[in-house]
Amino acid sequence: MTPATYVVNVPDIGTFEVRKRTLRVQMAIHAELNRLTEGAPLATLSDWFIDLCGLVAELKGLIIKAPDGWSMEDIDPLDDGYDRLRAVYRAIRTQEDSFRTQAKGDQTTGAGGSEQPAMVVSGSVSAATE
Repeated sequence: MTPATYVVNVPDIGTFEVRKRTLRVQMAIHAELNRLTEGAPLATLSDWFIDLCGLVAELKGLIIKAPDGWSMEDIDPLDDGYDRLRAVYRAIRTQEDSFRTQAKGDQTTGAGGSEQPAMVVSGSVSAATE
């Protein structure tokens, strides 16, 4: 495991090594979605198919190492395959969200760990003077 990866344990499935989501990783996920949908305009595809392709693209882009026996290509869609995919995705997103919550919490105090809130500037503030 490196600083750019983390481990996610999914009950009844196993432990996954996952890469930290970056802009580059997100671009690779979108490229995989495009490959899976063969570049078709999303408006022409069913919601079910878009969701499935998005789920597979996310997992392919984020998972570095899966537990023994885990293979998305070998999941039985008529068994509990979709539930297993969703369980892994939810566990990864929960872990990602916890990082973001911690990061937001770290930004609420000023330098030196004081209790004074850090300055927050609204995105609508213009650089021009009035």
